[in-house]
Amino acid sequence: MGYLGMIGSFWPREKRSCVLSIILVFLVLLICFFNDPNLLSGIACAIMANQSSEAGTPSVILRLAHGEKLEHPTHTVAEEVAQEIRNKTNGRIAVEVYGNMQFGQEIELVKMVQKGTLDFAIVSAASLSSFAHVMNIWELPYLFNSEEQANQALDGEPGQYVLKSLAESELTGISYWENGFRSITTRSIQVKKPGDLLDLHIWVMQNPIDIAFFTKLAAVPTSMDWGEVIPALKRGIIEGQENSIPIIYTNELGKYQQYLTLSEHTFDPLVVLTGNSLHTKLSPTEMKMIFSLLQDARFRQRRLIAERNKYYLAKIRSSKMTVITPENDSFRRVGREFSKEALKLFDPVVRAYFERYLQ
Repeated sequence: MGYLGMIGSFWPREKRSCVLSIILVFLVLLICFFNDPNLLSGIACAIMANQSSEAGTPSVILRLAHGEKLEHPTHTVAEEVAQEIRNKTNGRIAVEVYGNMQFGQEIELVKMVQKGTLDFAIVSAASLSSFAHVMNIWELPYLFNSEEQANQALDGEPGQYVLKSLAESELTGISYWENGFRSITTRSIQVKKPGDLLDLHIWVMQNPIDIAFFTKLAAVPTSMDWGEVIPALKRGIIEGQENSIPIIYTNELGKYQQYLTLSEHTFDPLVVLTGNSLHTKLSPTEMKMIFSLLQDARFRQRRLIAERNKYYLAKIRSSKMTVITPENDSFRRVGREFSKEALKLFDPVVRAYFERYLQ
């Protein structure tokens, strides 16, 4: 940091310029006495660098990554939060936002956060199941009747209990954002009822709950990295996939899939997380400020997801893709029966929190 930086760190920001000016005058007089121009030049550069920092040059650069497309609402809101952080710190803290899997798949992002090579990540709860088993709870099909009910659970005691489980993997869950409900797309088979999934090769999240559920539906669930899914759809290796409307639209899946079945079988939370190394870069006050901004942003992100869901679905309906409203009662009956059995695999605290949603 250097002596000038150390001196500045003990003074309020509004007083530092005055203090540094006094120090500069004193040092100039001292240097004139010793007649050392090199020393004067060095000190002047140090003061100019410090003043540059005061003027808004970032002294801390943080990185946030996610796997969504750049036009996805998650990227939009993450960029807005980054700007808010820059504004609140007068440019001293900058957050660089990377989307579109620039740093790899979601599981790779989580590992980078653990190591401290990435400061923040926004990933699906399903991707965190290998780091905290209880994260599987969000994958239970037809657990919630609406987005409002799901978000109440996320923000309430059930969601916060699940979020705290990440601490065992040296991760801190900051907030829940969302992707909405997931539905099914297919290339050539119309899915109107559970029986239509018989022997259908479909991509699902790399998650034991999702795999088990689609197996129960007599489909052939296939898991692979998301980056491999579109090539597999193109070549016909898999017939379909399941995802939220924003992901279906922003990834242009209509180019490879003819049908969208609005099964809305699983709610898809996103988790904003960080690692244990962040405290080495930020003060407790700075961390609290950033956490608060990311938590508050969840409302904005959810509203934008809801708005874009309607817009994207309207665009899909006007495209060549056929939108199917399935026999949701039969899907829901099978899904909730499955979820009641799967809930028994969780600890008593989790069961107590979530069994109310399946009654």
